[in-house]
Amino acid sequence: MPNQRDSEDQLGTELLEVKVLETLRTAIQNNELKPGQRLVEEEIARKMGVSRVPVRQAIHILERDGLVVTEPHRGATVVDLSNQDIEEIYGLRTALEMYAIGLATCRAQENDIEALQAIVDEMRKQASADPYPDQNHLDLKFHETICELSGNHKLVEAWQRLSTQVRMVLALKNLVYNDAQTIPQGHQRVVDAIRQRDAAVAQQILAEHIAASAKRVLKGYTPGTS
Repeated sequence: MPNQRDSEDQLGTELLEVKVLETLRTAIQNNELKPGQRLVEEEIARKMGVSRVPVRQAIHILERDGLVVTEPHRGATVVDLSNQDIEEIYGLRTALEMYAIGLATCRAQENDIEALQAIVDEMRKQASADPYPDQNHLDLKFHETICELSGNHKLVEAWQRLSTQVRMVLALKNLVYNDAQTIPQGHQRVVDAIRQRDAAVAQQILAEHIAASAKRVLKGYTPGTS
């Protein structure tokens, strides 16, 4: 049986792997590591003061999540999303969220609706203080909350897996979606429809919102130049 020291060493290794993974994931999602940029294990390990083992493990997980690609003779690089990639991400996101909001509209309690309203209010507050706020976190929180209110745990798991790439797309959206007031206005219409228990209208509004977002990204994004 493993002794206490072995258990402590194993715990330390696991925590280190998580730290390296989240550091790289955040850097990719925030566009600090650029699309197409090589991920050199030795260089990353040296900068983070760790061995290459947790770095290699993190890269494998990021590849599984669709944020990194590995090619022969080139190694690992940050994924460079094509227009087709973005269309597929938004298509899957639409399918998941249409299902989610249909369930959420029927199941949400008043305090759940108020939680969504609070997110929209915070968006408005940020937009009033700054004409170009970074609202990605709130935007993603709003949509994830809708999925959680569906009560479908498998749906939430699927959305969370997709969210790693959604975050990358939202980072791109900041380059072309500079009307900060438009974001809370669109989300407010969704909240109002849920409050009125009108699932069909809520689905229509959300579908239009996601489609418009995809169109703005595709219009302003050229693969390989972000």
